[in-house]
Amino acid sequence: MANVSPRGTWESQTMSGHSKNAPSTVKGVDERARLAHIRTLWEQLARLRENSIEYKAMVRQIRKEADAFSKAVESRTSKDKGKE
Repeated sequence: MANVSPRGTWESQTMSGHSKNAPSTVKGVDERARLAHIRTLWEQLARLRENSIEYKAMVRQIRKEADAFSKAVESRTSKDKGKE
């Protein structure tokens, strides 16, 4: 994994409000990649000062990404059940 500062690529996308362009919000992204992204966000969160603006924004981003991941898994599971 590349050495990314707390204000690295993913965080700069989430902090700048361009999360619509983040790879994890694009349909069809592999679930494993999405989960890896969520883990990366958690690692970045650990480096931030609690109760800072950046920390709160990162928490919101993690919740958003986790919700999208959950929906993708549920959707796939529903489709798999429909094939049976």
